[in-house]
Amino acid sequence: MIDILKKLYCLSEKEQPYIRKSVVYGLLYSAFELLQFLAVYLVLRAVATHAEGNIPMQAFGVMLISIAGCIVMHAQSNIKQMRAGLYMAADKRIDIGNKLRHAAMGYFNDSSLGKITAAVSSKLYMIENTVPSILSNVLQGILYTAVLLVGFLCFQWKIGLIMVISAVLYCVIVQGMFRATQNEAPRKQQAVTKLIEGVLEYIQGIVIIRSFQDDNNRAEVRMKQVLNESRAAETSYEKKVMPYTVISQIILKCGSVLAMYAAVVMGLNGQIAVEKSALAVIWLFVIFNQLQLAGSMIAILQNVDTALGEIEESGNPPQLENGGETFIGKNCDITVNNICFSYEKKNVIDHVSLTIPQKTSTAIVGYSGSGKTTLCNLICRFWDVDSGSISIGGKDIRQYNTDQMLENISVVFQNVYLFNDTIANNIRFGKPDATDKEMIDAAKRACCHDFIMQLPDQYNTVIGENGAALSGGEKQRISIARAMIKDAPIVILDEATSNIDPENEQLIQHAMEELTRDKTIIMIAHRLKTVRNADQIIVMNQGRIAQRGTHEQLMKQGGIYASLINVRTEALGWKLS
Repeated sequence: MIDILKKLYCLSEKEQPYIRKSVVYGLLYSAFELLQFLAVYLVLRAVATHAEGNIPMQAFGVMLISIAGCIVMHAQSNIKQMRAGLYMAADKRIDIGNKLRHAAMGYFNDSSLGKITAAVSSKLYMIENTVPSILSNVLQGILYTAVLLVGFLCFQWKIGLIMVISAVLYCVIVQGMFRATQNEAPRKQQAVTKLIEGVLEYIQGIVIIRSFQDDNNRAEVRMKQVLNESRAAETSYEKKVMPYTVISQIILKCGSVLAMYAAVVMGLNGQIAVEKSALAVIWLFVIFNQLQLAGSMIAILQNVDTALGEIEESGNPPQLENGGETFIGKNCDITVNNICFSYEKKNVIDHVSLTIPQKTSTAIVGYSGSGKTTLCNLICRFWDVDSGSISIGGKDIRQYNTDQMLENISVVFQNVYLFNDTIANNIRFGKPDATDKEMIDAAKRACCHDFIMQLPDQYNTVIGENGAALSGGEKQRISIARAMIKDAPIVILDEATSNIDPENEQLIQHAMEELTRDKTIIMIAHRLKTVRNADQIIVMNQGRIAQRGTHEQLMKQGGIYASLINVRTEALGWKLS
């Protein structure tokens, strides 16, 4: 338990001063609360001794100071707790985001979206709302209870001994509960993660679910299964906790009743003054309430510790080593030297070598799964090669600062992703400080200005999640505008026109020509007619380069390229001439 408290305190990092201030304000709150005992004691003593004077007003003044002090200190303590929790979670989310941005892409294949989402949402939400209060209340409760117990031992050691024994037994039971839930807490958190995964899968696949209705309702069955697993895990956890909770409450209640009974008996027998006996009863209520508060905070430590472990796992993905060299961008010759890359023990790229001179175009074609996209991802350093090297401008890309290098590469993906923001901000994603004129000029060159001007708010139109309000061709043109405004010297087109309808194809092709003018171009081609004018064509097959050359050279060679051309020609009824 102490180790977990230390871990939580270390997690708070920059917010530790606020945690400490919260504890201090909490202790001051307790001190002001103790003044209420003084006020009660003054009244009881006055009643018992028939004292004359202005005792009621004195007691009222002390009580007023106590209430005012408690209000102020409680507010300050809560503010510091809230501040620490919110900033701590925000900093952790930003830190996780930055690490995910530099993680090897294989990490996202190995880790489910639900697991990552759970870590940065529900798990961090738990940390955000519980860690500051746990640290503050546990530390405050332990210190406050210890001070009160010591004070009570000095006040009346016999009653104090009953309280100490009760407190020790209570702590033993809480520690037993802590150990008993060591296995249940991880299961409960895993069930929460699976639940989030299931919900995300159901929502993302809602179109397929509605399109392929079946009598078995498999999607609903799967959703109910994860819900039942989550319920079962929660129920199992509570069943483990419940006996310890009941026993600990019995110990506290019996201890408090026994101590109060002793205080009353000693008061009636004249062993202590009646007013002190009454004060002892009130004092006992406060001590046991503080002890119960600290215990309830300790009881949820196991869940927090498990959540923290999952956050740390998702927040520390394997990072690509970041070099320190600056990429100038003047020399954009790309050299791929005998590289190999495997994923899950399967060779995806097998001893590939090629050279892409600056300001030339290279088309990569091949059957599905031949390694085309993987090769481009390796050039962008989304993954690191297993062996061999990739150089840009004569230097291994691992020597460059990765972020700075990627500023010189624009990628237009087959599956366009747009943010739930305005069209203007989506285009400016390629250059955040772009002026309105630069942004609109990029949109015009990407052939999307006209349809944008027809939208309700034009460039300020919010397009919904992943551009839900736009057609596929419109989204593709905006992505091209985004790449244009970046104006990077290297452009990679990953089957960027494969899903374009004929009406948009001419506009997209014109936008592509604008984007790629005077650049170093690497294109993965789905529509083979787009590669005819490439300076070189690379034909991939099973992770290797099967052929290379110009269109005319490869057609004369025959083989895979000619076969792809012929199959495509027969399927679509067009000819390259």
